Amino acid sequence: MIKVQQSGDSVTFAVRVHPRARRDGVSGVVGEAFKLDLTAPAVEGKANEACIRFLSDLLKVPRSSIT
Repeated sequence: MIKVQQSGDSVTFAVRVHPRARRDGVSGVVGEAFKLDLTAPAVEGKANEACIRFLSDLLKVPRSSIT
């Protein structure tokens, strides 16, 4: 079960990233976290940036809102 916390206008949840996947997408749940498959490699922050971009597009919020 995913643990989601709300505080004011913020929502917090855990994400497990699987870098170098075949395509970007939410692929399931791992423990209490969403599993994200990302094509970006885990090198020089590329997977982190891809994660922010993916979640920003999915949730329809600015990239600066994702930390």
